[in-house]
Amino acid sequence: MEDIISYFETKGINRGVFLVTDLNTYSVEELLSLQDNYFMIFVKDIYRKAIHRKIWKSMQEHKDFVVLIDLYEFGIICKRKEQPKENFKLRYPYYSY
Repeated sequence: MEDIISYFETKGINRGVFLVTDLNTYSVEELLSLQDNYFMIFVKDIYRKAIHRKIWKSMQEHKDFVVLIDLYEFGIICKRKEQPKENFKLRYPYYSY
């Protein structure tokens, strides 16, 4: 997660535009509204508990979450108005595979 944030910081994107949270802190509705305020929202432990897996799946199916990236250890929410809805599942960290 820090590697990704550091990468975007080198591209001139300020640390204040990222939010790091978990599914215990905010509800789906709160995350939905927060995505307008942050460039990326990092959601920790999306597979830790069965309820977290269920919440993450419901977010993937929700029409207003545009881009969700599943990195197993954490998920990333991005609101990209110019992109059609899409869910990604990536291997992370890529160098360990």
